[in-house]
Amino acid sequence: LWQEGHTAHETAEEAREETLRMLDVYANFAEESLAIPVIKGRKTESEKFPGAEVTYAIEGLMQDGKALQCGTSHDLGRNFSTAFDIKFLGRDQKEHLAWTTSWGVSTRLIGALIMAHSDDDGLVLPPRVAPVVAVIVPIFRNDEDRAKVAAHVDRVVAALTGADAGAMRMTGEIASVFYDRVTHQRILVDWRDNRPGDKHFHWEQRGVPFRLEIGPRDADGGAFVLKSRLDREKETVAVPDASPAWLRGKLEAMQAALLARAREFQARSTRRAETYDEMKRLLETEGGFVRCWFEPDAEVEAKIKNETKATVRCIPLDQPGTKGRCVVTGRETSTEVLFAQAY
Repeated sequence: LWQEGHTAHETAEEAREETLRMLDVYANFAEESLAIPVIKGRKTESEKFPGAEVTYAIEGLMQDGKALQCGTSHDLGRNFSTAFDIKFLGRDQKEHLAWTTSWGVSTRLIGALIMAHSDDDGLVLPPRVAPVVAVIVPIFRNDEDRAKVAAHVDRVVAALTGADAGAMRMTGEIASVFYDRVTHQRILVDWRDNRPGDKHFHWEQRGVPFRLEIGPRDADGGAFVLKSRLDREKETVAVPDASPAWLRGKLEAMQAALLARAREFQARSTRRAETYDEMKRLLETEGGFVRCWFEPDAEVEAKIKNETKATVRCIPLDQPGTKGRCVVTGRETSTEVLFAQAY
């Protein structure tokens, strides 16, 4: 349950390039698949991985205003190759110590996904990683209604997936069909003998992006009711308007909306501080990221952590290229950092 990699390189430049490439891979996955905006940056000396020359990280912001380190990528220099005698035969036919890297993410990303998007009713899953993209909830009162609804459910499934009813696989009283065989995402039909309201809440808790409600009237009208997990909006959709491409468009729109909402929250929750008193006040009353001028120093960082429970989450890669006054010492510095309380 831990994704990790190690590489060995001929030169320091190649190792640094690989370290930053993997940082980008993790940042792209967090944003494009999990819809979690992250800040890319490097750790201070006191926060970096022991034995690394430089540690880079992606930092996300959770809904409670706390930061979460979502992944790291380490340029290890020759420190570990020296300790473990990792050598290669060079172009000059001589042995040389390798320049190495290490990078990894873990199931912490699942925690990030839950804390970044979910609400008091349960999970809200980004469509690109949702194992079930839609659940159809049939609504009926008697056997005659059930037969009519079942026939219409088959038509809806065929429209959404391009598969016939024979492709449905029953597990207990829940039928499933692959929506995307590459990602193994599915559409379910919940035939359990529960009240519709109970089934609605069951799937809302599990964060399924869309719920489709189909009753006798919908069957008569050749339509279904679509409800979004993200904004709870409902719309009536005619079956001829539904298709795999139509559903994919709906899912991609929800994915984009989740990322936009999270980005807006991150922007709203990132505040500047010009003095230490202002930084302490923001951390105590507002939470989130506090961006400020700061000259990294292990002793000062320890003092700040003791007084505020906040740490330097990273030194963002997007530095302003100007200078300012360190919020603690008042000395001139060209470094801006992000402080936050963190998990």
